Amino acid sequence: MSEYELIKTENRESTQRIVQYNSILYTASAALLLFALERTNFVLCLTPYIVIVPLFLLNESTRKAICVGAAYLYVFLEGQEYHWEGRHHKFDKTKKERSIKWYTDIIIRRLHYYSLNLICSLASIYKIVCNSETVSIKLWQFAFVLVVTVVASTIMAINTTDYVTERDKAIKQWQAIKAEEEAQKRKNNNRNPQ
Repeated sequence: MSEYELIKTENRESTQRIVQYNSILYTASAALLLFALERTNFVLCLTPYIVIVPLFLLNESTRKAICVGAAYLYVFLEGQEYHWEGRHHKFDKTKKERSIKWYTDIIIRRLHYYSLNLICSLASIYKIVCNSETVSIKLWQFAFVLVVTVVASTIMAINTTDYVTERDKAIKQWQAIKAEEEAQKRKNNNRNPQ
């Protein structure tokens, strides 16, 4: 198997990992939320965050790894036979430059994470509204839910992967490595002329 095929296979397997993360996300979040809804404590409705945020971070880490692999293909292996990654990157850059829809697409691809975030917070607020605490305690509880929601949303927003930006970064890093390797090779050739 060629290096090109190995890296394409690795990227395909990474994509499958994202699908597996999403399956775990739905299963664990649903189980935790159903358990929490049967209880009176509003904080239990926030327990799915212990699954949502780490899985989101794993998901985005895997997406970044895919970008690094794609950039490697672009820098080291494309040329005579293969052109997919370079053309795909140019297509994405053109699409990003022309449309705000690019950013909307980034959010839509992660909508299930943001939706679960909102569902947990709304369930928690529902529990607060239904409890028999005083208004001042309910306000403190609501503030707590709001803070947790904002923190989780901020973590997710900061760590959301923009393919074009990530690929650009990885391409520059791989090009620097390639240039360094070529300089070392020239240096070795100059020391050992044949």
